[in-house]
Amino acid sequence: MANFDFSLSSDIVLGGYSLARIGERIAQFSSRVMFITDISLKESGLIKKVQKALEEHSISVFTFDDMVQNPSSDVIERTINLARGAKVDGIIGLGGMSVCSIARCTAAFYNESESIYDFFDGKEPKSKPLPLCQIPTTCRDPFLFLEMTPVMDARNRTTKLIKLQESLGYLTCFDPTVFYGYPKYLLTSMIFAGLTSAFEGYISTKSNFFSKTILKRAIELFLLTINKQKEKLIETSVEQVLSEATCLTAIGLSTSSPGLGTAISLATSSRYDVSSSLVATILFPVVVNDAIKSNLDKVVDVARMLETDLVDETDTLAKAQAGVVEIRRLLSVSNLPMRLKDIELTIESLVPVAQDVASLSFISYLPRPMASSGIFELIKEAY
Repeated sequence: MANFDFSLSSDIVLGGYSLARIGERIAQFSSRVMFITDISLKESGLIKKVQKALEEHSISVFTFDDMVQNPSSDVIERTINLARGAKVDGIIGLGGMSVCSIARCTAAFYNESESIYDFFDGKEPKSKPLPLCQIPTTCRDPFLFLEMTPVMDARNRTTKLIKLQESLGYLTCFDPTVFYGYPKYLLTSMIFAGLTSAFEGYISTKSNFFSKTILKRAIELFLLTINKQKEKLIETSVEQVLSEATCLTAIGLSTSSPGLGTAISLATSSRYDVSSSLVATILFPVVVNDAIKSNLDKVVDVARMLETDLVDETDTLAKAQAGVVEIRRLLSVSNLPMRLKDIELTIESLVPVAQDVASLSFISYLPRPMASSGIFELIKEAY
């Protein structure tokens, strides 16, 4: 086996009341922060909770919450200029994948002199980044600990993967309270999107013993929260389980790679302003079904977690196929969209999406090679 090295540039805090204690940790590296978030989180009280925790430790807070649904490179230009003008010495991102991505880019490029679009075109940042604190509020952000982050290029509405410094980060906080108050259908969609990310990392050619172990456990935890037959096995709150699954997925993917469902959901969201979580949810059974061709044993692992006991255990192919059927059943009983056409996309509109996906670098780690034509065939299965 090849040598294995593992480290994260970010400390991790997980558990209840993490947000209430965040000021103490932030004070160790910053006295004036830019707090990047989404105004939609105001009603939940999360924004106020973070602001209060910071102010209690005499940390000056400049809040930016003017976030559109799918923020682009234009938003990054604004946040960087505002951060420089406010002379901040730290960045905090509270929100979903887009908000945390904007926060990552703001911290990464704060001390750079080039245009943001130089980095969109492949240039790597060389300067020291600002200390960064990430507080994800969704179950799914495959890029929390990766040295790249996806952002929509405002020039052509395509998703670009921006390279980041290896040293980017300082603190990542996983607090169960961020999941309180979500509508049931939205939370379930986020869970399925998290499952998609965890499963993709589990079957990636970049995976290793470490990521496989961690991501398998993440899949188990996610499935616990959507399988009513297993609710009795949850010894703590559902929100705590989701925090643990989200944390494990991010850590596992730091040594593996996202996959096709993530890529298609990002590219579709950039072009057409649809929810990336919904797209990933629809693609999950399609991705699992496709993995039967390359990772039958791992699909069987998931089928066993789902307790699909209606077929002979020795018939691995039938077991895997039963797992896909059960995933579709769980989607159906959750009243979530089952097809891409259900979210008002046309098959013609998805042709450029397949081309966009083929250009993303992590596609090289798919379990089996795929060009844009093969990617479009898989999209048609989900349509």
